[in-house]
Amino acid sequence: MTTKYIGPNCYRYRYFKSPLGFTKFLLDGFISMKFINITESNLPEEITEEQIEAFAKSEIKRIENLK
Repeated sequence: MTTKYIGPNCYRYRYFKSPLGFTKFLLDGFISMKFINITESNLPEEITEEQIEAFAKSEIKRIENLK
């Protein structure tokens, strides 16, 4: 599982290649002194790291606009 952070450690995203033919993506937010899962998605298996990071940023933007 690959783990990366966006912002000053406010968001963490993790992903791994599933043996079922997709990439599992999990986005966590730092809330109440711990990371809590905000969203998860199944992405195409052939997605690149740059595309995953762009997807993470778009999800963060979408979630922050819900406030």
